[in-house]
Amino acid sequence: MIKISLALATLLIPGVAFSQEPPLSGLIVGAQAGYQSRSVEYFVGNVDFSKARDDFVYGAFVGYDIPVDRLRLGIQAELMDGSSTLWSDDGAGTEYIVEPKGVSYAFTARAGFLVGPRSMIYARGGYAAEKNRTVFTGPTILSIPIKRRDEGLLVGAGFESELTSGITPRVEYRYRDLPNKLSSHQLLAGVGYRF
Repeated sequence: MIKISLALATLLIPGVAFSQEPPLSGLIVGAQAGYQSRSVEYFVGNVDFSKARDDFVYGAFVGYDIPVDRLRLGIQAELMDGSSTLWSDDGAGTEYIVEPKGVSYAFTARAGFLVGPRSMIYARGGYAAEKNRTVFTGPTILSIPIKRRDEGLLVGAGFESELTSGITPRVEYRYRDLPNKLSSHQLLAGVGYRF
């Protein structure tokens, strides 16, 4: 009778089942937002068309983490938006423009280490991409807009902590290195829910 009662309690009380799961593991979905410094380096002869701009960026992610003792090994897919157009000129009418066309996205892996019962530090790395429209134009230059997908590397590190309700706040720094001298530094805060 006691065994039957314990089995029924496990089925009827979700918290009992949740407490048996390893912390910071399994499926997670969430949202993140924060600061981005995005820049491009572009030189024509001795003229510097490099430009940097700060933005508020935001997005969503989905991931899955596997527990291996005190390690957590995981994967994540994400979409981000909020990047602004990078525009510069030489003061004589020649312009260089890098205009985002849609959201950016990334597919990354991460490795974390538990530093508390429900907290971990982690490193992240993987693939990042965004679509851009690039224009170089001026009084004596034929303007030819180029649409391209810039694909490169994303690396970063962060801290994540899981609350008993399954809510997992996180903070993360990452750096994206894309072709054509396009890069960005991001400092993000996010919150996820683990199933």
